[in-house]
Amino acid sequence: MRVKTSVFMLHEEHCLRTYERYGIRGDEIHSWMDEPSSISGAGHRIYRHRLNQVIPKFLIVKYGRELCRYIMVDHIIADNYIDVSTQILNFLEKNPSDVNTVAGHINRARSTAQRKLENLVNDGLLQREALLIGRGGYKYIYSFGSELNKSAKPLRVCRECGLKAYTEEDLKLFSTSKISLHGRLLLCKKCRNEIRRR
Repeated sequence: MRVKTSVFMLHEEHCLRTYERYGIRGDEIHSWMDEPSSISGAGHRIYRHRLNQVIPKFLIVKYGRELCRYIMVDHIIADNYIDVSTQILNFLEKNPSDVNTVAGHINRARSTAQRKLENLVNDGLLQREALLIGRGGYKYIYSFGSELNKSAKPLRVCRECGLKAYTEEDLKLFSTSKISLHGRLLLCKKCRNEIRRR
């Protein structure tokens, strides 16, 4: 299942988003911002997708400077979110991967990829599973799929390192306890071992 065939939002999607947020469609603003796309495709953003963009007078007269600025910033944010998230979803559809591989694929910093992946997991669009590596270490593997609908609220969160458990498989990383919720402490096995060594 491909998420979207286009790597940027369509004009109508921008207008509907603007209508939901501001009560007007802003057709002229979106058309003006995306006008160079007929020549340079997704590369059109280097021309009219800047936060310090000079606003044409005809748009100021029709919408006012402040509303134009808000709609333009919202347009830029929407384009950037859709692009990176769509790239990630399309890549992970066939290639379950860790954050470093995803960051390399989308040509972004690891921290940017991590933020996007976390948002997609919280939105229920991606699955995340902990893969044990080495002596008590782990890394997350992200995969595309709707068969597992994780809630935004984790079952357990380690009070020391912040590790979150969303599934029964994730809970296996936590220390057991017969009297605790889900039979697990709010302490992962790695942190519990470190506390015992102190």
